[in-house]
Amino acid sequence: MKVRLKTLLVALCSVFGAGVILFALLFYKNVFIEKAPSFENRKFTTILHTIEKGQNFVQVANDLKEKQLINSKFWLESYFLLSGRWMDIKAGIYDLPYGSTTAQIAGIISHGWVKKETITILPGWNLMDIAKYCEEKGFFTQEEFFETAGNPGKGVFPWWQGQSTTGTTSSSISSALGALAFQKIIKDFNFLSANSSATLDYNIDTNLPTFDLEGYLFPDTYEVEYPITPEKIIRMALMNFQKKVSIDLRGGNLKETMIMASILEKEVRSYKDKQIVAGILWKRLKEDWPLQVDSTINYAMGDSGAKLSLDDLQLESAYNTYRNKGLPPGPICNPGLESIKAAVYYQNSDYWYYLSAKNGQTIFSKTFSQHIAAKARYLR
Repeated sequence: MKVRLKTLLVALCSVFGAGVILFALLFYKNVFIEKAPSFENRKFTTILHTIEKGQNFVQVANDLKEKQLINSKFWLESYFLLSGRWMDIKAGIYDLPYGSTTAQIAGIISHGWVKKETITILPGWNLMDIAKYCEEKGFFTQEEFFETAGNPGKGVFPWWQGQSTTGTTSSSISSALGALAFQKIIKDFNFLSANSSATLDYNIDTNLPTFDLEGYLFPDTYEVEYPITPEKIIRMALMNFQKKVSIDLRGGNLKETMIMASILEKEVRSYKDKQIVAGILWKRLKEDWPLQVDSTINYAMGDSGAKLSLDDLQLESAYNTYRNKGLPPGPICNPGLESIKAAVYYQNSDYWYYLSAKNGQTIFSKTFSQHIAAKARYLR
């Protein structure tokens, strides 16, 4: 009897062991070797796949099978359970490749390797430049960006005509949501809420904030996770501003510093020249001179590279620094760190005038007659 029982146990162990070995072989083959249908006959080699918050691994496996990204729900579920990675599945948008093994797909979604996009904001870009760039990339429309970044209502902006998103019910709702996001952004960043320019005035006709974030979206290269929204990009740029622009650079009047820095960014190339020009412009302000800066009028007209005519110099705008004394109402672009430093650590000199020659060199003059002679020599 004991011999038979022992024989039975040995047989059962052998069967069990063979079963384990067979399962292990099949598991290895189906998880690590076998690939889902290849992409040879497909238009695209990858597909965007969204994992929603709260989805469990069974739901995820079912969705992946429906999109033919895996061969078998069973083997993916088995892999999640045996590896413990079912707890690591991250919600988000993934760019998943066809023709992958089950282990490769599981690795992507359990590590949270969501789809990202590299976005570059260049020094000197204004909000319209950023809006156009993002629209061309297909992330969102210019209107959606401005709803969150603040709709300009300062001075005369001919280029802004026709940009309003109000009118239909859907666009009005979208504008209202954008305005709410804008207000929350202002409250979440102390340097904005403490800034006198961040007082939320509203346009009577559109009920949209007239202050915008021009000047504070720090130029840099960003990696943004999908879905890419205006608020996500704006918050990343503002967090970067908060990190890069140290407290000593924010000392005094931040609004005035950023306006001056934005002018320097558009007017001058080198750091040394920016310091000298900053000294000239601060001195003009102190002596109650008009700044007479072309780039502020260009901003109001929506053309940063335009050569101004005599008619342009008569433009009715708070940004016309030929007709109006003092600084313009706000920054005219998003300046880089070098321009911000130059605005703070400016250099005093005997110069009162400057111009940019065609080769980019900055020519300085002490008197108006010297300035006129320099214009005749370098700008003809």
